[in-house]
Amino acid sequence: MRIEEVDVYAGSPAKADVILTNPPMGRRTALAGGLHASLRRFVSHAARTLSPGGRLVWVTPAAQVTAAAGAAAGLRVRDHGSIDMSGMRVVLQEMRR
Repeated sequence: MRIEEVDVYAGSPAKADVILTNPPMGRRTALAGGLHASLRRFVSHAARTLSPGGRLVWVTPAAQVTAAAGAAAGLRVRDHGSIDMSGMRVVLQEMRR
């Protein structure tokens, strides 16, 4: 097993079996072009990076937006419930290639 830390927009490993992340969700993200656009862009990149059978596991504040992006990218999406992160409601989401 090898663990790599990468900047999602600067590059990535050739293929990943698991992507585990807690994406930025704060005001700075919203000001930098929109949270939903950033989340959709990330899901699209993750879908290209995942190896067959690979998984993206993360928390998302916009589960419907990210589920639609995952489905559009050919991923199977499963929500695992809502979580309170200090007053922000997010959904634990899994996407599989």
